Amino acid sequence: MERELSPEEKKELAKKELLKAALEKKRLERKAEEEKEYEKKRLKEKLNKERLKRQEEERLKEEIKEDLNQRRLLKQKREEIEKTRFLNAKIYKIRTHEYYKLHDSYNDYYIKIEDTKKLKTVQKKIELMELYYGNYKKINAMVKLEKKNENVLISLDTIKVQFKAYKVIKEEK
Repeated sequence: MERELSPEEKKELAKKELLKAALEKKRLERKAEEEKEYEKKRLKEKLNKERLKRQEEERLKEEIKEDLNQRRLLKQKREEIEKTRFLNAKIYKIRTHEYYKLHDSYNDYYIKIEDTKKLKTVQKKIELMELYYGNYKKINAMVKLEKKNENVLISLDTIKVQFKAYKVIKEEK
């Protein structure tokens, strides 16, 4: 049997119940507040990651644009050099091909017009023609261009490469 509680005990019990309810309410509020803070933090982190990802994508796009621009400028510069070097050059027809004539103080060599488009500042093995006792003789040579010089550099020895400058013969006006 349970004994009946006195009014003071009832008040005391009610106070304890109210206190427990208030503490539980505060604990739940704190927990809800912590969850809100945690969600805010997660949202901030997510937004920050997205922002960083966008920035990285933008940076990569800018790098690609810069790289493409550099390539375009180099190609444009090379084409300008090529145009000025072979501009107004006299064209010689030998057999079925068209050639430019390269001249130095001793020898003349002929280079195919198609091969001049392959020329760069890096040496390249190209077939040249040489007038040899009235006949044209094919010669393999290393050929390259210099940016600062209008001459074409040729090395007849492909093993021991020593370049010599040859001038492109221009048409007389």
